[in-house]
Amino acid sequence: MKRLKQVQQSVLALSDNEFRELYRWNTELDHKKWDKEIEKDSESGLLDELADQAVADYHKGLSKRL
Repeated sequence: MKRLKQVQQSVLALSDNEFRELYRWNTELDHKKWDKEIEKDSESGLLDELADQAVADYHKGLSKRL
């Protein structure tokens, strides 16, 4: 936790431009990590049931165009 507190204090000391740059970088990193997690779950079959249910709902006419 000590390291986290140090990071938080450093973030609070950033200029507005530095904070926006950090925010963009962190958002991009978060998206990349999420993409890897989804890819891993997909490859392991964890999403198969959800996909099957979505296809079944589509064939039953339970979905609508976005």
